[in-house]
Amino acid sequence: MHQKLAILLKGLNDEELKREFVHPECGKIYTIKETIGVYAWHSDHNLAHIMQAITGKGKYN
Repeated sequence: MHQKLAILLKGLNDEELKREFVHPECGKIYTIKETIGVYAWHSDHNLAHIMQAITGKGKYN
């Protein structure tokens, strides 16, 4: 799924990246470009948590 999403997003031009939408939960206006950045950060953040769990560095004492 991520690969298909990446292909779709890479195909957007500058005007399309500037398009805005209202987030349904918070009512804030976001651009597609902003949303891509937040999604990328969030995915990296989640991956870091997974890697910590795998290596045991996220263990509770």
